[in-house]
Amino acid sequence: MDYFSRMTSKTTSLGKKNVVIMGRRTWDSIPKKFKPLNNRINFILSRSELMLSEYKDVYCFKSLKEAIDKLKENDFKNIYENVWVIGGSLIYDECMKSEYFYRWV
Repeated sequence: MDYFSRMTSKTTSLGKKNVVIMGRRTWDSIPKKFKPLNNRINFILSRSELMLSEYKDVYCFKSLKEAIDKLKENDFKNIYENVWVIGGSLIYDECMKSEYFYRWV
């Protein structure tokens, strides 16, 4: 878990964070005391509306396209450095078919 945390949160630009994209079941599997994944911007893909107002730096999107649109916004692209896809399998599959994801670790 240390490797995962270090890789997904480490940035070279001061003041920027990385984005982690996950599905709702992956989000649900994270113990409450670790939500949201700290020092990262959490993107959750879910067809259902989630109650996330208690969390900072957490966004919910109904589709990968919506999440990518957010990443492309001028104001938003200045606050993140890298994007990490952390699961589940449906999210991985969709991202592998996307033109926006090109490097797999």
